[in-house]
Amino acid sequence: MEAENKKKDNTGEFIVLAIIACIALFMLVDSRGLRLLGRLFPQVIAGFTLLMCIVQGVLLVKKPAQPKKGAKPENNLKNHFSIVAVGVVYLVLLPLVGFILTTIAMVVAVGTYLGYKRKGVLWALALISTGVFYYVFKTLFYVPLPQGLLTFI
Repeated sequence: MEAENKKKDNTGEFIVLAIIACIALFMLVDSRGLRLLGRLFPQVIAGFTLLMCIVQGVLLVKKPAQPKKGAKPENNLKNHFSIVAVGVVYLVLLPLVGFILTTIAMVVAVGTYLGYKRKGVLWALALISTGVFYYVFKTLFYVPLPQGLLTFI
């Protein structure tokens, strides 16, 4: 009986993973018609997404979610909506302020909201990850990023 409950609890996660995997597979196949440089970015993203869906599916099968004894179920709906709100603000500010400043602010804001205490590490993570994203998208994938206030870049 307990195994059935665990299986039912993971059904929703499997459905979401299957939908994301189907979208990634479609993107992977559909991007074959693009030119070589034009298909690199969608294929890398779709391949990585598909791989992560497979890994997460295997982890769900091997180790189903088990609630701790005596723990009350958490309602993370507020956290989800807050993170979505930060994402919407990020999208609105992106063309105005620019990719670099907005991404740094978003990483720091989300980390702070989620309760990360080590501010120096959080700022270092924000600066390094933004630099890596900027380099990968601008140099390797040739994706133009919003400059916003930093027009000299």
